[in-house]
Amino acid sequence: MRRRPSEQELNPDGDDSGKPRPKGSKPAPGKISPKALRIIGGELRRRNVLYNGDRATRPMKDSVRENLFNILGKTLQGAVAWDLFAGTGIVAIEAISRGAIHALAIDASRDCIRSIRKSAESLNLGDRLEILLGDTFRIATTRFQFAENERRVVFCCPPYAMWESQNQRLVALLENAKKTAAPGSFIVVETDRKFDPTTLFQADWDVRGYGNTNSGVVEVGGEVAAGNPTELPDAPLA
Repeated sequence: MRRRPSEQELNPDGDDSGKPRPKGSKPAPGKISPKALRIIGGELRRRNVLYNGDRATRPMKDSVRENLFNILGKTLQGAVAWDLFAGTGIVAIEAISRGAIHALAIDASRDCIRSIRKSAESLNLGDRLEILLGDTFRIATTRFQFAENERRVVFCCPPYAMWESQNQRLVALLENAKKTAAPGSFIVVETDRKFDPTTLFQADWDVRGYGNTNSGVVEVGGEVAAGNPTELPDAPLA
């Protein structure tokens, strides 16, 4: 029996109901109706996380999220999860559900942070989920330095366009995550199918394709470097 997805995919060729748009019409701007995203596994299984309907936010598809967490398996237990471009916060919360002792959800959008806080309150996560508003590049790089030798799982799932427009900054960010992590840590990235995660840094990546999505998982850690963190390139001009 075919499993019905718990989150509705945004249809680029249709309206919110999934019906095709009339020929020549434009997609509606702004937001769609809020939706509930279902937690797939662990102690919070079948509980919901709020998606506020912002079209600029791209929640990870259920099928991709389920496969990524199945690949990670028990490695999340006792680790700290970092959701670097959190959006809905579903990845950070799923990580807690599957055994992470703490999670950080970082995003620059006030609307996203507001939605994550509502989800955290409804799930009674308390101080298990730390929610941070601001520039992910600066916040995460600074915090990585204060958490050297921490066993962590870092999820880096920014808007797909950033893998091209801010590639150097993303590489530097992940280098800092890698260098300051304890053995047994992992980095997880999600990109579009056109981008190859193995170009981020040389390592034994496990890359898998899901439709228009590539996911990459790599084990890192034990490379703590003395001195200053890898310098982040300036943000490109708009």
